[in-house]
Amino acid sequence: MRTGHPPAAIEPIPCPRDALLRVHPEAHIERVRRACLEAPARLDPDTPMPAGSGDEAYLEVLRDRLLPALEAFRPEFILISAGFDAHRDDPLANMRLTEAGYAALTTLVKEAADRLCEGRIVALLEGGYDLRALAASVEAHLRSLMASGRPAPRR
Repeated sequence: MRTGHPPAAIEPIPCPRDALLRVHPEAHIERVRRACLEAPARLDPDTPMPAGSGDEAYLEVLRDRLLPALEAFRPEFILISAGFDAHRDDPLANMRLTEAGYAALTTLVKEAADRLCEGRIVALLEGGYDLRALAASVEAHLRSLMASGRPAPRR
């Protein structure tokens, strides 16, 4: 059971690809299926986090599991399900992320998007239930997304 989702969590399409066949354009089905079958089991991006996990634990999972899975998959864009209920002040998730942790996670995903998909990112706000923590975390997330770096190439 998942207990919290940082904004850098990548919502995977699980193998086998039953749902994929219903919702994705035909041109992408074989590429996704091949990436799933060729990736080692350790690259399974569905990673439950134990209660009390904080910035370092989330960063480790992103660096060691999720980013390698992204590299293998080679996405055309990255969708960030930006939920902030894993913040240490949030009453629900029993996690320990901070604003700095959310910013660091976002920066790593942004760097991956620059490398893999010309910087294409869509971020959707999901939740967070401590309003001060939510506001501060969203601000840190947005500042990381807007931070200057090399611009993504245009087509």
